Amino acid sequence: MATYKHLRSSTANKRPTTSITDGQLAINTNTASPGLFFKDSAGTGIVKVGPVHVGTTAPNATPAAGGSSGNYLGEQWLDTSVSPAQMKVWNGSAWVGIVADELPVSKLQDGDARQLLQTDAAGTGVEWTSNVDVPGTLDVTSTATFDSIARHPLGSAAAPTLTFTGDPNTGIYSPGADQVAVATNSTGRLFVNASGKVGVGEPNTQANLHVAANFSDATAIDWANSQFSVATPIPGNGTANRATIYFAPFGSDNNYGPSAISCTAGTSGASTLKFFVNSSGNLTGNLGLQERMRITSAGLVGIGTSSPTLKLSVDGDTWFGNGAGVEIGRLFNDSGVLHLRGSANVTGLALGTNNTRAVTIDSSQRVGIGTTAAPAKLTVSTSSFDPSTGFNDWSDGFFAVSPGGTSISGGVGIAYDTSANVGSIVAALPSNSWRPLKYIAADHRFEIDGSEKARLDSSGRLLVGTSSTSATCNALLQASGGTGGTLILARGTTSPANGEDLGFISFNDSSHVYNSTIIRAQRDGGTWTSGTSMPTRLTFSTTADGASSPTERMRLNSSGQLLVGTSSASRGALVVNGSILSGSGTTSVGGTATTLFTAPPRKMFLVSALYDASNIDAFSASAIILSDTSGCRIMQQTNGTQVTLSVSGFNVQATNAFSTSNLSWSYTILGDLS
Repeated sequence: MATYKHLRSSTANKRPTTSITDGQLAINTNTASPGLFFKDSAGTGIVKVGPVHVGTTAPNATPAAGGSSGNYLGEQWLDTSVSPAQMKVWNGSAWVGIVADELPVSKLQDGDARQLLQTDAAGTGVEWTSNVDVPGTLDVTSTATFDSIARHPLGSAAAPTLTFTGDPNTGIYSPGADQVAVATNSTGRLFVNASGKVGVGEPNTQANLHVAANFSDATAIDWANSQFSVATPIPGNGTANRATIYFAPFGSDNNYGPSAISCTAGTSGASTLKFFVNSSGNLTGNLGLQERMRITSAGLVGIGTSSPTLKLSVDGDTWFGNGAGVEIGRLFNDSGVLHLRGSANVTGLALGTNNTRAVTIDSSQRVGIGTTAAPAKLTVSTSSFDPSTGFNDWSDGFFAVSPGGTSISGGVGIAYDTSANVGSIVAALPSNSWRPLKYIAADHRFEIDGSEKARLDSSGRLLVGTSSTSATCNALLQASGGTGGTLILARGTTSPANGEDLGFISFNDSSHVYNSTIIRAQRDGGTWTSGTSMPTRLTFSTTADGASSPTERMRLNSSGQLLVGTSSASRGALVVNGSILSGSGTTSVGGTATTLFTAPPRKMFLVSALYDASNIDAFSASAIILSDTSGCRIMQQTNGTQVTLSVSGFNVQATNAFSTSNLSWSYTILGDLS
């Protein structure tokens, strides 16, 4: 007989394979899965001799590496995963229990009242009856498991059908079909209807969670009477018809920090939603005076006020943050002045519409409208525009001020033409007409390149070239440096017609209706070529007593002739149509006078007199009568006695006397030298 050495292993669940020699033994010494094994005569299986495997999992359920898998017919296992433990045997394909699920017993009578067990239909076992009626109390000392339905009567709030020992009016009952409720102290507290809606204190549930009761504020904002609370509520005050949700977390100082959201019903379905937050130090449990915000039935939101009048009414300062808890600005009241102010963390403030920034205020308090870059305290960005030719509306080329409120209302606009680098200030009714522009100030100063050029001062005087004067005047023109001031009046053409005004100065009273005195500059015949040939004249016109319009009295023409009393003369630098008086004196004192006058034909008289106004006849006079031909006469008169002196070579004619009354000399021709 051959001798074989047995195999040995201490690896859990390891079994030999069919490669072992016939009759060779294999031993596993592992305490969790010990066993003695050998190969069957067919050489196809490994037989386990013992011991019985004890555990919650089948033997060799997890074969070890290098070992064989599966089990052998008749192998035993005490399954401890069930209670009580069950002995099982491998039948070649599955583990089967040694004891059957139903034990054969003697046949029981079927259908007895209140019978719990009966034999099965095959008569080989017992089973529960289909309907168990327990007339008294079913006392289950441990856990009761029902594989089917346990039915109860509907019950009521006062007598629920599922109750607790010693408390028959507290438990679970059904108010009706497809409903369940919980009662305490004979009162329904929690209701679930057929739709799954839960009502707390409300059997007619309207919402998925309906917490309802008609409490007054005095009881609603109260720990003991709050309709819904995540902690114990706090008492308060109020009127009526309130539903409240309370939040009352417990602080580290062992005090509650309550808050509440409360809804008060009005008439016709109106409601007001109020929010309460407890203040630090308030340990009274009263939230009635701690309202912080409310929303009225009109949708008005009040923060810090119980009487909002607008969509948002805030009584107090408003704080704005950057989303990370850092202040960027606030809206607040300071002595009746509303402030919207950015903090030190903010570099600017912007306002916009239609997702577009419209107004920007930078960190230097410069305001930009239509631009984010504001070089001045106020910068309005417009498109380039020249309004001088007219315009149809206040387009984006204007910074406009208009009380009308439409694009074609009258107003004042400021525009800038970048192509010409010219700014314009206009007063107009667009597409219609220009409008007056009024300037109101203590005085008006006009500067160019930072230097004042003109001023309309507080006295209404126009000062050009100077900012002040002690002179009594309406206008003053002063040139810069050592040059003289210049006033230019020009006609709006380069080819004025003969007699047309180039400019004139008019003198009048405050009615401005008529020109009483006029000095005119006019073209004076000839050929006019601007810059090379410009014949002109000056005319001087005054208005006589009793007349309404002026009459020309004198002109200085393009030939240099000074014409008095006439508008033309063929020769002579000074042409006077009338007498010339030169002298001094009055009607009450003596004096001298000289008169130069002419008389036709071609006579000129030069008369000189010394007189006494108190005695008109006491005078001495002399006269020189000149003719444009060869004739001259010298006369002298003293105290009314006339003496005629003749000059050799002149024709002497009759002597005539002449009057001296008021120096208005009359005369007769003393000589006709023609």
